[in-house]
Amino acid sequence: MGIVEYEQLKLRQKEIEVRALVALMKHGRTPQRKTYAEKKLCEIAFPEDHIEEIEQAKLGYCGCDFCKTAKANGMVYDLHCKEL
Repeated sequence: MGIVEYEQLKLRQKEIEVRALVALMKHGRTPQRKTYAEKKLCEIAFPEDHIEEIEQAKLGYCGCDFCKTAKANGMVYDLHCKEL
């Protein structure tokens, strides 16, 4: 598989993900699922607005209260988030 084919595959996967999220927003049974889909679509559409969240996720922070406390105390990695 060449570079062009790989990039086309990644683009196709992103297109499928966006279509699935749009369908979830329109037909989701719970408000939480609709909100999740909307948030993910915003992350895809405006990645520059979510750079800090993405970087925190790479470090192991999920954004829960426990992780916020851990981050404030200088902890770099929280195992409970990786297990969820």
